Amino acid sequence: MELLIVCAILGILLAGTVPLFRGSFQGASLRRATGDLAGTLRHAHCSAVAQERAYQVGFDRTGGTYWTLSFSTPKEMADVAGAAGSDATIFKRLLPKDVVISGATYSTNDQFAVTFYPDGTADDGNIQLAVSGAEQNSAMAATPATTTERTAQPAAGAGQDAATIRIRGNDGSVSVEGVR
Repeated sequence: MELLIVCAILGILLAGTVPLFRGSFQGASLRRATGDLAGTLRHAHCSAVAQERAYQVGFDRTGGTYWTLSFSTPKEMADVAGAAGSDATIFKRLLPKDVVISGATYSTNDQFAVTFYPDGTADDGNIQLAVSGAEQNSAMAATPATTTERTAQPAAGAGQDAATIRIRGNDGSVSVEGVR
């Protein structure tokens, strides 16, 4: 009888910890995706300066993909802007299934791009990633020149479910906020 009581108590305790593990796995996926994307943006910035060419990181929200393009002239950039399959494409990556692009100051369209220029500047703005299903907790509204962000506070104990990548236009620097 005592053994059954102990087993019942352990079962109740273990059942309460399963949701905690799910959140930590999603948090790890968000951290990995944010780190990968920030690294791609930083690489595009460094490559633009070092190779004296414009680099563009394009995004497709619905497909959950992003890619890097390299251009030697502004006309070339205008001819293939946003073309993930163009000859200028260096690589294409897919976000994890449970991570989405939930906001961007660059465009409200499903496809948009961030450009890094040879002089070290970039298109100023933010990109927000969220755990799938958590994107309704936050919304972004801004123009490239004036960036403002509205983020709803998650419920107590909800954990970190979104991250913001900021690209500074004046120096092309890339920073990450909101990931633990």
